[in-house]
Amino acid sequence: MELLTALIFLLGAYGLLGLFGFNNMVTKAILIVVFIIISLTSYLTYFDTLSRPKSVDVEYLRDDNEVKVRAFSMEPGVALYVLVQLKDIVEPRYYKFPWNENTEKMAKALIEGEEKEQQMLIGKPFEKSLSEERIAYPEPQQAMPLKQPKSETKVFELDTVP
Repeated sequence: MELLTALIFLLGAYGLLGLFGFNNMVTKAILIVVFIIISLTSYLTYFDTLSRPKSVDVEYLRDDNEVKVRAFSMEPGVALYVLVQLKDIVEPRYYKFPWNENTEKMAKALIEGEEKEQQMLIGKPFEKSLSEERIAYPEPQQAMPLKQPKSETKVFELDTVP
């Protein structure tokens, strides 16, 4: 989003240069047409980019220990595509894990969890080091609620008939 904002400011400066920087009307017209074309192209490509998965290899700012898997699909030999729920963001995010042995293990675990209808988690999804591998595992079951103590039972005395 920040890149789009920077692009808009640069295009605005470019447009102002076109309006006030040159005295030749043909040059101004060409700059304005180029400005409009660049603006429309960047606007349309921005929305196309939003629908594509982001590679986990370029996610440098996140360091989540685990994320919830909302959905996944895969192309064996190409990539594993996962829709994940991050802890501090309401909307799920779409990521692409490049295919390797570790990703293949993750895919098998996700398929197994889906067959058992378990909520799956991915541990260390954005880890860059080679010593830590990404793993998929089922979410631990929540503890059962504590039993409430039984309320005192009231004892009623029967009146004896004389």
